[in-house]
Amino acid sequence: MKPTDADHLIRNTKVVQQVDPLFDAETASPLSRDALLRLAAGTLGTVRVPDMLTPELCERITAQLDGTEFST
Repeated sequence: MKPTDADHLIRNTKVVQQVDPLFDAETASPLSRDALLRLAAGTLGTVRVPDMLTPELCERITAQLDGTEFST
């Protein structure tokens, strides 16, 4: 089977993914008003708050979510 020009192009093309500055991830400790406002406005993708919950509470929440059925 002879490769087509499209096959050659696909194999030899590097995909460059642009990073959207509006959807940054931020670490906030403690959680700040500014981070919440940016998250609510949709200009921040995620906020990580490392000391917000204990590891035990995170495990309990995750276990509850694992057994929860979500609708689409």
